[in-house]
Amino acid sequence: MRDEEPSDPVEQLQMPGMPRAQRPGPAASSQNVAAGTEVLYTGYFPGGPRHGARGVVRRASGRRAFVDMGHSGMWHIPYYFLSVHARAA
Repeated sequence: MRDEEPSDPVEQLQMPGMPRAQRPGPAASSQNVAAGTEVLYTGYFPGGPRHGARGVVRRASGRRAFVDMGHSGMWHIPYYFLSVHARAA
């Protein structure tokens, strides 16, 4: 049996009254994150910021960013727990 790519893209069914699922933004890295970039925390760590919390990068380094998460405080967060937050147009 051959592995074939589907010819038609798969699309999620829409149900009345249910909002469309939001896709996370592109993964953060030292190449696309600089001071002032708005990011979304996608990780979970007991005692850490809430999953889905938004913050602003204050300082970016090679493997992690120092992020101001507002009421949650300032955190050193590895890039793999962050995604770049796309602003609404």
